[in-house]
Amino acid sequence: MKNDYKKQIHVFKIVKVVSEWAIVPFLFFFRDCLYVCRSTNENRKFANDIDKASESSKSHRA
Repeated sequence: MKNDYKKQIHVFKIVKVVSEWAIVPFLFFFRDCLYVCRSTNENRKFANDIDKASESSKSHRA
């Protein structure tokens, strides 16, 4: 019974270390995804602003 308990602690330590190592690249990946999403949203907004500006300039010319 006691030996089984030690084995569980050992497995838990391994899982803890692995999860700590695995979370770092995941955080970088998550940050990159957020950055990409944010930049695409800004680009979309920028494109919409250009469209609005071109429409308003067309309406001024007409």
